[in-house]
Amino acid sequence: MFFDVTYTDPASIPRLLAHAITLAAPDGGPGTPALTNPVPVGCLPLAVLQPPLMGRGWTAFGGCCTFAAYHRDQVQPINGVLKVGQQFAIDFEQVGPNGSCCDGPHEVVESWWGYNTPVLAAAPGVVVEAVDGMPDQQPVGTIKDVDLANAGGNRVIVDIGGGRYVAYGHLRPGSIPARVREGARLRAGELIGRVGNSGNSSAPHLHLQVMDSPSIVDATGLPFVFASQLLEGRVPEGVEPDFDKGAVVAIDRTDAGLRRDLMPSRHQVFGFNLSR
Repeated sequence: MFFDVTYTDPASIPRLLAHAITLAAPDGGPGTPALTNPVPVGCLPLAVLQPPLMGRGWTAFGGCCTFAAYHRDQVQPINGVLKVGQQFAIDFEQVGPNGSCCDGPHEVVESWWGYNTPVLAAAPGVVVEAVDGMPDQQPVGTIKDVDLANAGGNRVIVDIGGGRYVAYGHLRPGSIPARVREGARLRAGELIGRVGNSGNSSAPHLHLQVMDSPSIVDATGLPFVFASQLLEGRVPEGVEPDFDKGAVVAIDRTDAGLRRDLMPSRHQVFGFNLSR
């Protein structure tokens, strides 16, 4: 079970959190309450990032926090411990000006509006991992040669300080600049690759997540905010499978406008770095 608990007063946030669980007896009799083991509540300062993409129509598929769904419910056993590295991850896919995925056949990777778009460093930091050379998958085809270790495809992981790391996944093969290697120091806004379809990816997109260790899976995912972004609207729930097969989606542009210091929410559509 997943719970999003909101405290309006930071002073009210508990140091420890436990759940009281009561199981009802089959005969309808009263159950016996039991407490889960208390766990510490982490209060790391939120990472404030710059959007890593440019242009309009970037949709936060698989994002937080309306209900538990991919990536939100990805709980994986890693070395004997349950990990939720992707719980705040977002897949950014670009919706075209006519609400479509593609400017051509959707089975062709180059047809996708977002494909080959520059990916920019969202914060300054030091590269701890840079993986290149994995081929793009065919969109809406069979994902080949992927296991847990390389599910992120061509990727860059950056230590941004404060015990936080940013991962950029599924980059286009050959798009990571030569200088973006382990130990390199990056500036915010610096080119680190281009949107691709490598690894565990059925359509070109940027997988972005913040976590507490330099691994996409062996980590705890952390929330973050973008300093500035233009909210363009929202696409309906449940459209992603049809969109990936070439269907046109409608964007509800209610409440569009500039947003500061907020995390993109599931299925919202954004314009990023429009002045660049």
